[in-house]
Formats: sequence, C-alpha cells, structure tokens
Amino acid sequence: MLYEQVPGAILPATTFVLRAQGDVDVPALIAAARSTLARDAPRLAVSRVSTLQMVFDEAVGPAGQVVTLVSLLAVLALVLGAIGVYGMISHFVTRRTREYGIRIALGLPPAQVVTHVLGRGLRLVALGVVAGIAAALASTRLLASLLHDVSATDLPALAGAVTALLLAGSLAAVIPARRASRTDPAVVLREQ
Repeated sequence: MLYEQVPGAILPATTFVLRAQGDVDVPALIAAARSTLARDAPRLAVSRVSTLQMVFDEAVGPAGQVVTLVSLLAVLALVLGAIGVYGMISHFVTRRTREYGIRIALGLPPAQVVTHVLGRGLRLVALGVVAGIAAALASTRLLASLLHDVSATDLPALAGAVTALLLAGSLAAVIPARRASRTDPAVVLREQ
C-alpha cells in the first residue's frame, strides 16, 4: 500500500509512507518502491528512504544505549543503597561497641556478634525490599507502559531484584559486623 501524507497546503516536499506486514525483505521492498515511483512519477526525486526503526533510533537513540544507561543507573542506585546500609550499620555498631565488648568479655562468641549485626542489616534491607515491592506493584500500570517483553509483575525479575538487594545489603553489613566481633573487651572496659 502506498500512502501520501498531504498537509493542508501543498509543500515542495512530499512524504510517502510504505507499510508492509509480515516478514518482508526491506531492501527489495525499497527497490520496488523506487522503481514504481520512477515508472509512475518520473519527475519525483527520492531524497531519503528510512525504515521505522531508523526513525525510532534517530528520535530515541539506539535501544542498546538506552538499556546500557538504565543498567548503569540501576547499578549506581544499588551501590548508593549499599553505601547507605553500610553507613547505618556502621553507626549502629559504633554506638554499641561498649555493649559488644562487655558481651564478649562475658563469653559471647564473636560469631554471635556477627550474626546479630548481620541480622540488623538484613532487617533494614528487608524493610526496604518490602516497601520497594509494594511501590512497584502499586505502580504496575505506569511500569507496564515502560517495559517491553516483561510484565510489571514478572516474578523472576522481582526475585532477581530482591536477591541482588539482599546480597548487596549483606555485603555492606559484613565489614561493620566483623569490626563489632573484633571488639577488644579490655579496651572497652578501660575507656569507661
């Protein structure tokens, strides 16, 4: 089918849109359109031929670049979140250093101190994950318009995000947890 876009006034440039359905050999279709125009309208000059994908790439940019940019922003958000968890847990450990020193002096194994601090970090991350999933599910209509070939409530995607967040939160809490487990009771008791 050949469509001609004619605005309200006659312009020196005319646009023809060629629409094809199914699997079509695009170069062959363009060649056939050129030969048809040359035969039926020899005074028309074809100055530019582009596919819809080319028009889309010019308007939005190649999809690969958009995906790369969004991926980099997601990684940046994950790193910033991990830094935030690290800061919160580090502050928590600093405030409770004396308590950990006394508990270790009374016989608490350092592994239990690590477990306690990691549990605190994971509770913090779990709270954020629950809030994030609730927000994601609440905004499924908006998300559905932005996602291609993925449902807004895609369970594998949500599970992957939850796993990545829990892993990042756990790794962020490991350093403060190890620091808490290495608290020297003698130093803590002398400071008082």
